[in-house]
Parts: sequence; structure tokens; C-alpha cells
Amino acid sequence: EMQCEVRSEELPEWYTRRRDYFSELDLEQKRQRQKHSKTDDNKQPFPTPDIPPQDIFRDGSKYSSWDENGFPMKDANGKELSKAATKKLKKIYDAHCKRHDKLKEQK
Repeated sequence: EMQCEVRSEELPEWYTRRRDYFSELDLEQKRQRQKHSKTDDNKQPFPTPDIPPQDIFRDGSKYSSWDENGFPMKDANGKELSKAATKKLKKIYDAHCKRHDKLKEQK
């Protein structure tokens, strides 16, 4: 305890002001990140399980071609989907298939 008190007294004033300034910046950046993560418009909500898996991505405004399973191959501009986008959509598609199959079994 004594050592901590002595050490803080020895620090120059400009150093403590600088430290306070950067800690305030860190807090502000954290708040901004939290605000953006809460209102992330890029998140695609899961479709309801009663929609068949081959129809969940049949949105002509987002995709222009699909494979035989209804999985999108090209975006609305006709460009091939990136590897990351394909992986993301595949994850959504697989999860929806499981939910859809589970719903069919319950009926």
C-alpha cells in the first residue's frame, strides 16, 4: 500500500492526465462497439421452420442464381459469392434444415 501511494505521487501530472485521457477513449470505444453490435442490421434472421429449405434464399433482390437445393450461387449483380459469404449462408441453411426436419417430425 505504501509503495503504491508513493509511486502515484512520483508520477508527473502530464502522465496521469494522459492515462486518464486514454482510459476515457477506451471506454468510449467500448460503448460504440456495444451500440453497433446491438443494432447490427447485417444480421440475417432465421426464417420460420415451416418454410422449405430450398425456398429460404429465393430472394431475387439479393441473389440471382441458385443450385438445385435452393442455395445461392451468385449475388444480385451476378458475381460469385465470396467464400466467407458462402460459409455464412451454409451455416444458416444447415441450421434451418435441422429446424425444418424437426418440425416435420413433430407433425
